[in-house]
Parts: sequence; structure tokens; C-alpha cells
Amino acid sequence: MKKKLLYLVTVFCALVILSLNPLPLKAAESTASANTQVCVQNEIVTPVPTAEIIDWRYKIEDGKMYKRLFNYSRNQWVGDWILCP
Repeated sequence: MKKKLLYLVTVFCALVILSLNPLPLKAAESTASANTQVCVQNEIVTPVPTAEIIDWRYKIEDGKMYKRLFNYSRNQWVGDWILCP
């Protein structure tokens, strides 16, 4: 009985170890290299559009505070000066 249990445990452990072992990489590399395309060195890459950075700028004139939106991505003003309440 002990020999049969030891045999079953050994077979089970061997199956677990073999199932965790990855497949040989040479077979995967050979099929991958046959299917991949060669990149061209003179390829033009277009930049991914990103969100513009816009924030308020403040100034005080004649004791009154004004605010105006400024686009930091383009270094441009957005809109006109607004009197802050």
C-alpha cells in the first residue's frame, strides 16, 4: 500500500512539474521570425495627440482681480480678461 501511494505521489509531482515547464523557445522563435515583418528605417512616425494644458492666469489692476485662460501647450491666451467676483 505504501509503495502504491508513493508511486502515485511521484507521478502526480512529475505531472505538475512538467505542466509548469514552458515550451521550448526555439520552436516559437523560428515561427515568429518567419512571420514578422522588417521595419523600414525611414518610416515617418506621427505624434499621438495629447490634451492641451490650459489654466487660469491672474492679475490685479486698480485693486481689482482679473483672470484669463492661458494655453501652456501653445503659449497663447484664450479669451479675454474677466473680472473675478
